[in-house]
Amino acid sequence: MSRPNLRVIFWTALLCSCVLVLLWRRINQAQYHNETQGPLPTLTPPPFKIAVKSNKLFRFQDLAHIDSRFYNKTNELLCDNTCHQNDSNCRPRSVTEWQELFKIGFMNGTSLFAANEYFFNWELEYLNTPPLTDVKILPDLWNSRIFYMSSDGSYRDFKDLSTGPAIILATNTPTTFRVDLIDGNGKRRTRGGDEVRAWLSGTSDKTSKEKFSATANVLDLGNGSYDVIATPKWTGTAQLRVAVTYPREYIRTTLHNQRIGGHRFVAAWFQKGNISEVTLCHSTPNVPGRPCLCNMTKLNHLPYYCGRPLDSRLTCEDRPRIDSGALRNPAFISMTAAEKELQDTGSRRPEHSLIRNNVQLKIVRGAKEPTLSPCVKASPRTSWTMTSPRGVWSRNKTKWTSLVCHEPPMTEHWVKNCLKSTKVWMFGDSNIRMMAEVMARVFNCSKNDLKRWPEITMCHNHEYNTSVFVRPHEYPLYVSKHWLNFLENGAVSDNLASIPSTGNHIVVIHYYLHFSPSHLIVLQLRLSTIKTAILKLLSRNPEILIAIRGPHISAIEWRKNHMFGGDVLASRMRELYMHTFHDLRDSVVFLDAWDMSISLENLNLHPPDHVYKNIWRTLLSYSHNCDQPPLHNIMPG
Repeated sequence: MSRPNLRVIFWTALLCSCVLVLLWRRINQAQYHNETQGPLPTLTPPPFKIAVKSNKLFRFQDLAHIDSRFYNKTNELLCDNTCHQNDSNCRPRSVTEWQELFKIGFMNGTSLFAANEYFFNWELEYLNTPPLTDVKILPDLWNSRIFYMSSDGSYRDFKDLSTGPAIILATNTPTTFRVDLIDGNGKRRTRGGDEVRAWLSGTSDKTSKEKFSATANVLDLGNGSYDVIATPKWTGTAQLRVAVTYPREYIRTTLHNQRIGGHRFVAAWFQKGNISEVTLCHSTPNVPGRPCLCNMTKLNHLPYYCGRPLDSRLTCEDRPRIDSGALRNPAFISMTAAEKELQDTGSRRPEHSLIRNNVQLKIVRGAKEPTLSPCVKASPRTSWTMTSPRGVWSRNKTKWTSLVCHEPPMTEHWVKNCLKSTKVWMFGDSNIRMMAEVMARVFNCSKNDLKRWPEITMCHNHEYNTSVFVRPHEYPLYVSKHWLNFLENGAVSDNLASIPSTGNHIVVIHYYLHFSPSHLIVLQLRLSTIKTAILKLLSRNPEILIAIRGPHISAIEWRKNHMFGGDVLASRMRELYMHTFHDLRDSVVFLDAWDMSISLENLNLHPPDHVYKNIWRTLLSYSHNCDQPPLHNIMPG
């Protein structure tokens, strides 16, 4: 048998390798050309949905399964409340001792789910990726690119347009831009899931002092690129602002820590005579620090748990006082060095999250503004649309003009007549209280105890026979006051059942920031319970006006641990509202502050007063008691 010619084999292999390299480069060049010059296919993201049982690798678990998993911890007869000798989490008995332990961080938090269990389908999109180990793979705001789609369908890079003539847009005409996220290594990111927000901000062609802003639609293409569809609403100039508020790695870290017990906890002070002990509380039963739990659900009317005192002389029947301010900063349980570096960037002003560009857009008059029907004649379904812009800010960003339906001017006379002989029931957190305070100033209430929050408070005006009742929602509720008695106001759903079946009533419900430190399973349970109560209330009183107040952006507060108290999952919460109340859209108004707060570049947990005023305007525009010509005395904002 002849021996193989090694020289021929060598040169043949080398030639094949060269051909493969050239082919690979050709494919990548073509791909890059398509990515930067031609339009990408539009990929519709999957709808928000609660998980269903799927394959064997990942198992959906419901609330009943979680309750059964922690049953022994809440059963006084079955649970042994004895600390193991090596369990450092079990030692603290005072707030000071808990604070010291929080500084070094919990190392053995209690997981709500097993590693292969989940509740929402979209969680898998994040949790299937490994933890962040290199910050260089995060989006680079200086090198990420924005493209303008020309009339011929090609994309033009903003970096090439920064020194040329302004891009011309037309009012009421959607214009598509594309955003490509580039990482710190100069490579294009290839996965979606980042929290990208976009808006137009500019001035009028009549006077440069008149400022406008409006939110743009953002569509995640799932490949590191995002379509931004902006529809100008004023003539003049504008700049497209695109913010990468939270990279997908930040969201993944938030979800991971929530699953394994990295919550913001509340301190519970159990006391009997001279005997006292402090434990931790939370809305899910994965509360660390004690082998056994006190099930406070009967007091809260919805699930809530506190660690059971180790001292047997203190029992779960000794109702604790609550301090949610003492342990403001939760410990991080499982974070890489890169994730710790990333979390420091979570709390920042919107302008610090912007992809850098200095391209000026010139806006000329285009299509005619469509005629809107009055909100009172429209179905509440119109308020649930998620298409942006839902409105536009003018008057130097103090006046909001709805683009969903026509809202009458906000006049004091109109407001008072809208609410004449009406009871307004408001349930939520301090954002609901501040919304009520705006109306209290309009009515100059003869009785006003709204400052006594978080007690049940009211504002009453005898002249117009108008009452505004404000009640905090059930726990989780984080109040800055120290050592309050455990609030037993009942769940919001219980309070809805007590509203009379006759008379003029308006109901406003707001669940948001106090649920951000928890897994969204907590919010999902609250919203489902609320939905059932709303259906019963509408069957008793079909004329009642019910509104759900949605999330808003909150950029800079909770600086140290923004992922446990900010707006990281706010867009997912908004989707959860849409999902839960989908079949009630013709009966319930959605007060969506999302567009308002993005285009306003809101900073704080509590938006400025003119946001609350415009939310009131939207609400009352759907009231049949307000179907009358607007009069004089327009309220500012």
